[in-house]
Amino acid sequence: MKALEVVRSRGFATSHGEVIVGAIAFAAPTFNHNAEVAGCVGVFGPQARVKDSDIPRFGALVMQAANAISLQSGYRASPDGRAKPAKSRRV
Repeated sequence: MKALEVVRSRGFATSHGEVIVGAIAFAAPTFNHNAEVAGCVGVFGPQARVKDSDIPRFGALVMQAANAISLQSGYRASPDGRAKPAKSRRV
């Protein structure tokens, strides 16, 4: 469970050859208008081309993409960063 706590605290998950041998992956959750996890954004590539110092940058990029999708889905976060449902809107 400590691994899940790390993922929650930094906002993204990584996989170092755990799913595909020789690959590294980054993923961040997307949220719907009720602040529920609706999916995720993920990218992967050859582990040999990613340095440890690149991990925060790639993590930030997947979080930015996930946040953009979440906002389009009606997700809104309160100023303190806690999730809150968006106001109802007609489409």
